[in-house]
Amino acid sequence: MKRIYTILLIALIINSCGGRQSELISVTAKQLVIDYQSSTQYGNRKYRGNALIVEGTIAEYYRNKKNEITIILREKNQKTGVKCNLVRSDKQITKPLKYGSKIRIKGVCLGLKEDNIILQNCFIMRSK
Repeated sequence: MKRIYTILLIALIINSCGGRQSELISVTAKQLVIDYQSSTQYGNRKYRGNALIVEGTIAEYYRNKKNEITIILREKNQKTGVKCNLVRSDKQITKPLKYGSKIRIKGVCLGLKEDNIILQNCFIMRSK
């Protein structure tokens, strides 16, 4: 009986020390921007450190210095966008990206920097 209590105690300690667990959140790029614009602190509490599936419109895309593709999701009337840095972009892009097309991207939210919400380690979920 003592052994069971010891195992349970160890499990509780490990579980409580794990910190905040990330969760998968589905959100539109428009709603993500609205939440961050209402309050950066609110946006960080809700999204930062979590894996997100973000659906939005491709406003721009380019290759960075590491030859990885970055896609910015933004609505026409918004100044702030969602900057998605793709992982292994050469294997993900099978057909040309089109400005104005809808896309779903999964990535980890790093928060608001300058005029964009940053998603890192992104993968394209589905193009429309």
